[in-house]
Amino acid sequence: MFRRAIALAAVGLMGTLLAACGAAPVQPSEAVLRIQPQVSSIAVGQSIDFRLEADGQTRTSRVVWSVAGPSALVAGSTVTGGLPGAATLIATLDGHSTALALAVVPNVAGVWSGTLHQPTCIKVSGAGPFYCTKTPNGWTNSFSMALQQTGEELVITRINFNSLVNEGLSVTGHIGIDGTLTLPAVTLLDDEGGSRVLAQWSDVVVDPKATPVIAGSVQLDEFFFAIGGPQHYSNKNFISLHR
Repeated sequence: MFRRAIALAAVGLMGTLLAACGAAPVQPSEAVLRIQPQVSSIAVGQSIDFRLEADGQTRTSRVVWSVAGPSALVAGSTVTGGLPGAATLIATLDGHSTALALAVVPNVAGVWSGTLHQPTCIKVSGAGPFYCTKTPNGWTNSFSMALQQTGEELVITRINFNSLVNEGLSVTGHIGIDGTLTLPAVTLLDDEGGSRVLAQWSDVVVDPKATPVIAGSVQLDEFFFAIGGPQHYSNKNFISLHR
């Protein structure tokens, strides 16, 4: 009995010393929780499988998933974009929670086709004749572009401008919750050494109607060679595209 009492006293003393030195073992409830992947956006109709990590270790049991806000739906750990807007994904483990803010943006992936309408024709430089044929209502050119989308990130992979086809593009843009597209300048090359530059995309918005329409304007700069030498025309075009 005497030896057992000494042993118990030693164990109690060791526990006291460990607690005093701050060396008590970390409980699971004190783990650092983190939702993965750490994305900031999701497109309408797009689904992402999330997971919860506790101190870097994936946890699957006892994890409860929920979404705050009407813009996204959750089934298990899979979240699907519902309506454009803001949503918050919440993961709870043993009474402790962590959250991830998500922007739900319109889904514009696919091929959009329609027209670029040019009301006027302005020659910036180049000798020789004026190469725009006068028409009472301007000029309308066929136009289409293929878009890939991951959340708010867009990638233009192909553009057809009249008979000019540029494939294998990788031009990155973005789309906001309100459907506004932010696109960089795109250069299209032809077989005769000329080029078309689409830049200054303005007010390019997806109209959220039953049949979505991309509308807005873009500045079209045309560089080509003619009898008088190098030519440069610059004109504002109005976009009307449907999917």
